[in-house]
Amino acid sequence: MAAALDADRTIRLWKRGERYHAAVEGVAVFGNGASRDEALADLDRRFAELQAFGAESGLALDTLAPARRSAAAPQWRGTLIKAATVVVCFWLMMIPLSYALSTALERTVLNLHINGGSEFWHGVEEKLIELADPKAAPPPEQQAKILAAVRTLVQRWQPYADEAKPLFGCDRKP
Repeated sequence: MAAALDADRTIRLWKRGERYHAAVEGVAVFGNGASRDEALADLDRRFAELQAFGAESGLALDTLAPARRSAAAPQWRGTLIKAATVVVCFWLMMIPLSYALSTALERTVLNLHINGGSEFWHGVEEKLIELADPKAAPPPEQQAKILAAVRTLVQRWQPYADEAKPLFGCDRKP
């Protein structure tokens, strides 16, 4: 079995407090000790155990922890595949959504009963007579609120209406 240092892998070595720590980059194998040599020896022992496990189970170490990619291999390929998968899934989800929206819109348009011509004006006349009935008058408190709201809206929109008067052939106030 090859030691971690001989396996063409990058070894990271650091000190935290009074202990040294060593790790093989890309593999979940760590070693530690009171000195650098002890940390590297512990790392080699654990790396050898991982290799022995791989040999017993028939798994290659590269299956458990693949070696670093070469610079020639495209590193963005996996990201591109994931992005394409997300886009395709999004568009596949949009198909039923667009069908549901178009069906609902079609149903709404078919359910609209728009009367035109004399039917429209007859309906306006009936509604006008119904609204003019004294029994349909709102209570005085509500009537006061409605009138106050109308006055506020007239004051708010009056400057715009004054500016638009020439469009309709009306003279503007000086």
